[in-house]
Amino acid sequence: MTNSTCSIAKTGLNTVTTSTPPITSPAVATLLIAIRDAQCEIKELQVLIDMHKEHLQDLFEEGLIPDNVFHDGISAKIQQRKTWQYSSAIKELQDMEQVEGIATQKVSSSWTVRFSNPET
Repeated sequence: MTNSTCSIAKTGLNTVTTSTPPITSPAVATLLIAIRDAQCEIKELQVLIDMHKEHLQDLFEEGLIPDNVFHDGISAKIQQRKTWQYSSAIKELQDMEQVEGIATQKVSSSWTVRFSNPET
């Protein structure tokens, strides 16, 4: 497992401890362990999803795919966010720096994947 929290050895715990007196219910321990395990799976799957999105970005940058692709009810579209980065100039000068071309524009992008409802 990739996350240190997720790499905790799964043991047959029958007590759960907190800052208050321990909870000795095996049912509570089982639920908490199941929640931890599910959260670990989500984190691991998110790493895999991010890797696939990076691959989409590589294909896009190489000109092999457009910025919006669709297959079998799944669409992937690149989303961009633009922000301005200013020099250490005074706050009032920001608008002037934009006009004069001193300020630089930062563009960040990410892929959004959506699944369409299956047609009935």
